[in-house]
Amino acid sequence: MKPDKFNETSNFESFLVQFQNCACYNGWSQNDRLAYLNWSLTGSAALLLWDADDLSYQQLIEKLKSRYGAMGMEERFQAELKCRRRKRNESLRELAQDIRRLMWMAYPGDKSLMGEHMARDFFVAALDDPELEVKIHEREPESLDMALK
Repeated sequence: MKPDKFNETSNFESFLVQFQNCACYNGWSQNDRLAYLNWSLTGSAALLLWDADDLSYQQLIEKLKSRYGAMGMEERFQAELKCRRRKRNESLRELAQDIRRLMWMAYPGDKSLMGEHMARDFFVAALDDPELEVKIHEREPESLDMALK
């Protein structure tokens, strides 16, 4: 298994999960992980390597998280959730998936019932279709998945 490349335009958290899965599957040591991570960085993300000669794998991960990670940007993602509207020709499944992504970024680690209700409400509001919103609310779905169905 080979890791994907990472540049500043892709989602760092998704890249990191895939990279760590790949490293675990391949049984890489910390030195292997550092070498493959260095190899995986492209574009402006690779510029971090210019002053990273003496960084360990974990230190490089922390540097990448501080530059490209979502930590400390929760308010930005909360605002995106509030303003999110369904795009032209966007499927309901795509919209629901994006709402889930934004929820994860806006409220990291929240797996509560309240979080599910919030995700459902953001999804319904993002439909931007008052008639459909009323029909969904009439069914009283308890979660985003139920509202999607």
